[in-house]
Amino acid sequence: LSALPERFSAWLSHRQSVIVPPPQAQVLATSEKDSCQILRYSPQALSVQFHPEFSRHIMRACLPPDVSDSVADTDIEGADWARQLLTAFWLQTRPQANQAQGA
Repeated sequence: LSALPERFSAWLSHRQSVIVPPPQAQVLATSEKDSCQILRYSPQALSVQFHPEFSRHIMRACLPPDVSDSVADTDIEGADWARQLLTAFWLQTRPQANQAQGA
């Protein structure tokens, strides 16, 4: 998470939210929409309430019929930090080249 700016935009599509974090969880980030935006459960486990896996195209497909496509384009401007978070997580968790498969 250290590469993320203090504030960034991300795709949100809430139907469920973490209202109260589990006792062992540490809240790492909040937003206007969610008081538990990023949670850490252990050094190796965290969760996010936004959708780092969504692109603009996917989010547009998820929009309700009464919301125009222009909202999706204006809600996120500049760097896609949520997607960069997902990429950084993937890079940190994949096996290293010098590790034996299945080790």
